[in-house]
Amino acid sequence: RNYGLEMTLERFYHNRFYYLATVSLYESQFKALADEDFRTSRFNGNFASNFLIGKEFQIGSKEKNRTIAVNAKVTYVGGARYTPIDLASSIEDNETVLFDNQYLGKRGDNVFKTDIGLSYRRDREKTTHEFKIDLQNVTNNQAVVEEYFDDRRGEIETAKQWPFFPNVIYTIQF
Repeated sequence: RNYGLEMTLERFYHNRFYYLATVSLYESQFKALADEDFRTSRFNGNFASNFLIGKEFQIGSKEKNRTIAVNAKVTYVGGARYTPIDLASSIEDNETVLFDNQYLGKRGDNVFKTDIGLSYRRDREKTTHEFKIDLQNVTNNQAVVEEYFDDRRGEIETAKQWPFFPNVIYTIQF
């Protein structure tokens, strides 16, 4: 079961400009088959927020249909849940062993991410060409999202959110 509150503030695309801000506060649970008790779900981060903003600029004459766009997205979400690892048992069995009595008892760090996009688009009669540079996680935030057992080293390691990642995209639409 999922319940919560969501608020949205939006400016629809007008005069080549838009923005969208959302905030969600929520609880996400499931009912266990064994005892029919409600427990927190893996995705119960308790909150999520996003802010998007973008602006397009026409370049040259209207007949040429050339546009440059700048977009940004900022995301801040609560960490996902995971089950802690029993290190002693994992070392003994040489594989990951979880604490069954602590199912989804740990929570990853809250995740913060900022993405920036810059694009050049040319609209023609039968096609649209777009070249885009999309920079993901420009702040290179490295929140811990979960843990795993490294059987070669016999240690618990942490998995982090995706680091800074640049994308270069060329699209043709017919």
